[in-house]
This record gives sequence, structure tokens and C-alpha cells, in this order.
Amino acid sequence: MGQHQRDCCGSLNSVLASPSACRVARPDGNKLTVPFMHMGQVNILHVPYRGGAQAYNDLLGGRVDMVFGNIPEALRLSREGQVRPLAVTGAGRSPQAPDVPGWQSSCRATR
Repeated sequence: MGQHQRDCCGSLNSVLASPSACRVARPDGNKLTVPFMHMGQVNILHVPYRGGAQAYNDLLGGRVDMVFGNIPEALRLSREGQVRPLAVTGAGRSPQAPDVPGWQSSCRATR
């Protein structure tokens, strides 16, 4: 994908434009990529990790395109200016991340 997306819709549309290029890190066997695949009807390469630290290291190093991780790790890296949270997986905003939209309200892809 090569460029950093500013929102969930931009990220999903990039995946739709080049689905074979999307490598998604899944720390701790996270299953959250499945709704992303169904929402955009795309095939994503799942890259499993034992924990979030290595997944985020690989994101920062460009070895994966996105991480479906937990809120505390993402917010810490976001405050440091290293990552941009695109959405939380609930329908609405999380009290832990009130500035990050909910998945269902923010991700509307177009083909």
C-alpha cells in the first residue's frame, strides 16, 4: 500500500485497489480481520504474531500494512506520533479512545 491512510475508508479502499498487497498483523490470534474482509469483500494475508510489540515493530518497519491490535498499545504509539488508529472494532467509540471512530460507522468502502 505504501502510503499512510488517514481513515478506515481510505485504508479499505486501498486494499480493494490492491488486495494482494495487504499484509495484516494479527497479534495473539486476533480474529478482527474477518469483519474487515467481509466488509470489503477482499482477501487479506494474515500475518500471525505472538504479541503486539513485534507486530507494531513490523508495521513501523514496513513489513506489514496494518495491525489489528489492542487499544492501549495503539494509543501509546499514536501519542508518540508513530501510528494512526483508524477505528475501534465496536459499533461506537470506545471510552479509552474517544477520538477514534467505531468500525461500523467509519468504514464504508467503494469499489
